[in-house]
Amino acid sequence: MCVCVCVCVCVCPQVLRAWVKASYLPAEATLQYFLSAVKPRLPRYTATQLASIAHWLAKLGFVPSADWLAGWAAALQGQLRAAGSSHAAMVLSACAIWRVLPPRELLVGLFDVSMAQARAGTMELASAVRQLVALADLM
Repeated sequence: MCVCVCVCVCVCPQVLRAWVKASYLPAEATLQYFLSAVKPRLPRYTATQLASIAHWLAKLGFVPSADWLAGWAAALQGQLRAAGSSHAAMVLSACAIWRVLPPRELLVGLFDVSMAQARAGTMELASAVRQLVALADLM
């Protein structure tokens, strides 16, 4: 079991995606165990991986604990310089499904990333729409 969890933690977003695509919903205890193994490694993940983790957990219909979400948000905050508007859309959509408002500093950072892309003319319309829909759902 230890080797399996170690390997799965290294490819966490892919494991979560596979579960969703296979319509497999692990037991809550299994997800809690998996996420407890992932938590110390969150700062090592990229912005893409962190956004994907949120996206696939939300697709599974699983809301992580407040403590786990705080660690995830802090890790993502540290990766915002590499994030884009598509990451912001994924994160906000996941938060809307979870009914959890991201910490203010993360929310501001996500908006800053999106606004920078909008000003540069590189923001995808789909990302902007997804962000607006997610924000409306959070309100």
